[in-house]
Amino acid sequence: MQLLKDIKDIIFSNNISEPIVMRSASGWYIGKVYKTPTLIAPYDRLTEYMSKEDAIALLEVEQPLEVSSYYSR
Repeated sequence: MQLLKDIKDIIFSNNISEPIVMRSASGWYIGKVYKTPTLIAPYDRLTEYMSKEDAIALLEVEQPLEVSSYYSR
């Protein structure tokens, strides 16, 4: 898992992150991570896989609630 945002800059609520651009072995997507005192782990994938540039652009124009519904379109 790769994150485009530094951990210190991510906003967490109840140990769940805001939507962020992430990368897995399958590609780039917008998702959320879960934070514990010793671990950061993938929590939710909110979009289909896409290019890094498309994920960045989508997150810049979509609000978090709209991004959450993107995957179900």
